[in-house]
Amino acid sequence: MEVIDIPTLSVLDARSALWRHRKREWLNIIGVDSTSRENVLYGSLAMRLPGLYSKSREERERLGISFDEYVKLYAPEELTKPATKMSEGTSTFDPVLAEIIYHWFTPYHGARVFDCFAGDCTKGAVAVAMKHQFIGIEIREPQVDANLDKVRYMANHPRYFCGDARNILRYIGLASQDLLISCPPYYNLEVYSDLPDDASNQPTYEAFIALVKEAYSKAVECLKRNRFAVIIVGDIRDGKGSCYNFPGDIINIFQDAGCSLINDAVIVKNDATANMRATRYMKSRKLVRIHERMLVFYKGNPSSIKKYFNPIISPYE
Repeated sequence: MEVIDIPTLSVLDARSALWRHRKREWLNIIGVDSTSRENVLYGSLAMRLPGLYSKSREERERLGISFDEYVKLYAPEELTKPATKMSEGTSTFDPVLAEIIYHWFTPYHGARVFDCFAGDCTKGAVAVAMKHQFIGIEIREPQVDANLDKVRYMANHPRYFCGDARNILRYIGLASQDLLISCPPYYNLEVYSDLPDDASNQPTYEAFIALVKEAYSKAVECLKRNRFAVIIVGDIRDGKGSCYNFPGDIINIFQDAGCSLINDAVIVKNDATANMRATRYMKSRKLVRIHERMLVFYKGNPSSIKKYFNPIISPYE
């Protein structure tokens, strides 16, 4: 595919016909349903029941049976019912957005790209398809297994490690990477597992932010100097309906780690249910959020960017 011709403006419209057509092309290439992780992963018992999956590992290995067989034969019925938030399905990364980020913010072909909150395999699959290398750290073993299963057919496929984002230096060397691309968990808006070190499973927003700060501060150490970090983030509300200012906290985290905020762009998402939810939300005078923000940080002197990044050309040439 030729590089998509998206204007380099501060508003990215994922609702456009061009974007939606490109997204279908990417899904055909990488085989990921980007509308919901539920369609890709929540059909798997391991993803619906991550706590039981982890706790039963030793016993399953001793018995020599699969997790599905273990649940059928041994798990009490009440343990096999996933929590409501876990069963609703969760969002995946947009492959067109990943393509744009790699095209705009990697310095050369074969760049080393990483994410300490890897989530699904989209970022890794697109990176490899665009001739880059990718390493993802993901705390949920079932997610890692699902990712590896999805990308195993790809030459030089993305690498995924199961681990805590705060321990990223165990997997990636200091000052070794060319781009950090990441979309952190949105606190408890989507609870991914019952693991105590899962960012989405923290008891308070303050504990959540402290975990995210530690992870991203160490991720910046893995980034080479004169390289970009691109974080996709939106705001979230507390139980009373007030916004936490999550994007502002992310900005503070990266600035404290020595990075400069270079761009703050808006991504307008294609949300088919937004209009249907709008009336209900407005009863509390809340607007339905259909956008996220792309925060672009630079580790180094921003005046040197032109020295390390050539004019935009096709990464496929």
